[in-house]
Amino acid sequence: MLERDILDRQKVPAQISASGINAVLVAPQFAVNARDSSAGKFWEPGAFDRFIREAAGKLASLHGDPRASQAFSNMPVVIVAYSGGYLATSWSLKVGESKPACAGSY
Repeated sequence: MLERDILDRQKVPAQISASGINAVLVAPQFAVNARDSSAGKFWEPGAFDRFIREAAGKLASLHGDPRASQAFSNMPVVIVAYSGGYLATSWSLKVGESKPACAGSY
């Protein structure tokens, strides 16, 4: 689903690259074809915070510099959801235990 919509159809990574903005795209895959717009494990308390920390670690690994993890943690988080994704996104933020600066950036 992510590959079909985000990469192939909407070409979001290409759009971000073409914009020249200094940004990282992190796109979680919520439950696929769920009738209730399920956020999958993101329904669990603390899941969003764990996801952000994991993304920071992956970024540091890809960049080859452990300091990148801290830099990522200090960056603003912009959350975009569309279609039925708004419900899963809002619930993920409600129970996600993200730090206030992150939770206020949506």
